[in-house]
Amino acid sequence: MRKTVFLTLIFLLATLCGCRKSARFEDDYPQMRGIDHVYEKVGYDDVVDALTVSPGGHVIFFGFDTRYAECPYCVACVPLLNEVAIELGVDKILYIDIYTMRKERTAEYVLLLGYLDGAVGDLLERNGLKEIIVPDVYVVKDGEILGHHIATIKDDEGRFIYDLNDEQKEEVKAIYRDLLARL
Repeated sequence: MRKTVFLTLIFLLATLCGCRKSARFEDDYPQMRGIDHVYEKVGYDDVVDALTVSPGGHVIFFGFDTRYAECPYCVACVPLLNEVAIELGVDKILYIDIYTMRKERTAEYVLLLGYLDGAVGDLLERNGLKEIIVPDVYVVKDGEILGHHIATIKDDEGRFIYDLNDEQKEEVKAIYRDLLARL
């Protein structure tokens, strides 16, 4: 009897461990499967280190896991940023899914938000609260934020565009080229 209970517990633990969120960027952005890319899915601590203490240059992409939260702007930007990164020789973009932490407004999110807002001073508000609007791309060198870019580009009415035409895609890539060239 004990053996059966023990084996059942081990099976349940193994099953629960298998239910964790994916650690692969391609699972969050399936359109990038089979495409040479430079994204690496990382956690909160990795991003905080890259923003503050990790030496060298870093590119950080704040986005949403598209399996859990729709983000047409993220989907539009991911391949454009990847293309520019490869073109400029950037070998890694740190990607973090902030959907849950933003939705739940966790302590970690609030700290990160405060740090970023203090460093760049131009974060946007939604429903009266400052937010990290995704996608948001940061370029950091030796703990100093050199620049960032929120979403895509805006239309004549000041709204971000997600269904980019070819000319608009080139405009976004030019913004990314300027941003990544700062490394």
